[in-house]
Amino acid sequence: MLNTNKATKKDYDFSLDKPSTFKKDMDYGSGREKRVMDLLHMKAGDKFEVKTERDWWHRTDNTAIEVECNGVGSGITTTKAKYWVQVYADGDEDCAYLIIPTKRLRKIKDKYVHKKKSVGDGKRAKTILIPNSEILLAKNLIQK
Repeated sequence: MLNTNKATKKDYDFSLDKPSTFKKDMDYGSGREKRVMDLLHMKAGDKFEVKTERDWWHRTDNTAIEVECNGVGSGITTTKAKYWVQVYADGDEDCAYLIIPTKRLRKIKDKYVHKKKSVGDGKRAKTILIPNSEILLAKNLIQK
């Protein structure tokens, strides 16, 4: 349950009609980051970005890659991480992990800019939808 004390509400509410899920999502994502660090025996300072697809990836057969939030570049647009880790989950169960160099995922994302969709808290986040079947195609991964 989201804590609704004034400090938390001020930090995470974003003036939506319903309580924000930002804090809950942030905590969920942080837990996934720890799982991936443990899986790879990495240190917290290593440069990687972890994003989790909880349910829409298997409902739509797309991976949503965040590019903007609140009118400002975010996600893959601004990350300095060398690697992008995409966690595919079904609720709280992790189903698969995709670890891909960020520069390669950016190139794949660029092919799908026409599939931009507003999502998240009040539809303030913008993502590019990439068909799951396209992500691992050799033509999209091998740079020539």
